[in-house]
Amino acid sequence: MKRVLLFFIPIISITTLSACSSNNTTSKEKDSEVIEIEENNETDDVDNTKKNFSFTIDEFVSAYNEVALSFENEKINFDEIGDYKLTDTTEGEIYKKELLKEIDESNSTFILDASFDLDKNFYRLNIFTTGSGNISSEQGMRNTLAVLHILGIDFKHLNDLLYNDEESLSIIDGDYSVQITKIPDFSLILNIEPK
Repeated sequence: MKRVLLFFIPIISITTLSACSSNNTTSKEKDSEVIEIEENNETDDVDNTKKNFSFTIDEFVSAYNEVALSFENEKINFDEIGDYKLTDTTEGEIYKKELLKEIDESNSTFILDASFDLDKNFYRLNIFTTGSGNISSEQGMRNTLAVLHILGIDFKHLNDLLYNDEESLSIIDGDYSVQITKIPDFSLILNIEPK
């Protein structure tokens, strides 16, 4: 009987130890999976910091073209909208699409383009306008006002910056975050994003 007990005690011990070892491995695997999931969520949070507009680029262009005549602006030609162009920026790689580019006889420039993340989600409108002797041509200002009108952004924010000594202004107006920068006697830059 003692021999039988001596034989079973090591077998029971080995079985118990291997079961514990198996549980620890499973526990470690589960912990590892949880850590991986948490790391993936953190990465997703970083990637999703930008909000997308609640309208498509085509809807924006249609809205712009509807008000273009009342602002005496050239319409955006759907067929001339540029392709997605991969661009390096301070925030990383993004796609851009040029919507409208006008250069008048005095070499004043107006450029309206759209920014997209790498999944091609539309999240920013960019305006760059220059003028001779001031920061924006008359046509560039009309185009800029048309964009602000479409989005329901108050024009007074632009006037506040143009007629004071500040060189930049960040505001929240309605559903949008707007960054306006002026380079005195040269250009005006607006970046508009959903808030």
